Amino acid sequence: MDKGSKSDNRADTGADDRPDKPDTPEAAPATAPKFIWPVDGKLRRGFTPRDAKNYHDGIDIIAKPDSAVRATAPGRVLFAGDEPQSFGRLVVIDHGGGWQSAYGFLGKMTVAKGDQVALRERIGLVGHSGRATAAELHFELRSANTPLDPSD
Repeated sequence: MDKGSKSDNRADTGADDRPDKPDTPEAAPATAPKFIWPVDGKLRRGFTPRDAKNYHDGIDIIAKPDSAVRATAPGRVLFAGDEPQSFGRLVVIDHGGGWQSAYGFLGKMTVAKGDQVALRERIGLVGHSGRATAAELHFELRSANTPLDPSD
């Protein structure tokens, strides 16, 4: 090691190297889980950003009635119930690090609030609840409560 190098790799600012406070590790930035597609089907309606006139926070996927809807990543079920205003039977999963996924228009839910789910675990069946126009799945991804385009 060179005589002038610092063993802790901090930049030399010319100031006293003694910290005023004890060193604390910085929080690592949350990385996105690896998400999978939740159901096989055809995209009926895509994502539209919030700044657009007719925004749409997720995507709608037409699928065969009663097709299995799969958890897009492992996590814990935050909500599993009826949301009568728009989404009908709805499941919301917390994936940690500020990431959540939501699955609406379900015909049947196969998980309950508080359940731990694994990647690809069945969480419900495609249905026609809420404002669904056919047998379809409304699917959303959020990071820090900000809607993101799941098809990206």
